[in-house]
Amino acid sequence: MPEETAKQTHFYSVEAPDGSYDLRIEEMLARIESTAAPIYMRLINGKIPEHQDKMDMAQFLAVMVVRTPGSRKDAAEMVGRMIQIRNYATGVHDRAFNSLVHRIEQGEGRQLTEESRTSLRRSLIDPSGYRLELGKEWALQHLTAADKLTPVLFQMRWRTIGAAQGFFITSDDPVV
Repeated sequence: MPEETAKQTHFYSVEAPDGSYDLRIEEMLARIESTAAPIYMRLINGKIPEHQDKMDMAQFLAVMVVRTPGSRKDAAEMVGRMIQIRNYATGVHDRAFNSLVHRIEQGEGRQLTEESRTSLRRSLIDPSGYRLELGKEWALQHLTAADKLTPVLFQMRWRTIGAAQGFFITSDDPVV
């Protein structure tokens, strides 16, 4: 059926071991969207929101920014780079590396062989031998960035504009 084409379900849900889905994020997003809907309609008609309406719309806009697949991907890539930087620094700095080895040995209850130490150091310094993937659960935590963006948007002076001809094309996940 055409309306199901290119539709992704449970995009903001986490699957539990029993196969059910935790829908709290989906429900929160639905509440934010329904609160913003009448404010959005007034904005379309040129009425700039004030006070609580402006805060509610700012929250909606902030969530729209951080919830896109592109934003989630950017956040995951940034964290991946930070992990690589930390790993590299640990691998090239003897004291940091020895501290890591000590923690591993304490956790496993055995000494690492010299070969294991060498392999560990090499993998910390050169990430080409492995692929780092952050799960969906981690990516969903990125939605909390909206909490920091909301007051920034609220403090801005808002204006409305209209297209001189036709209309503006919008999407929360452009294919361009």
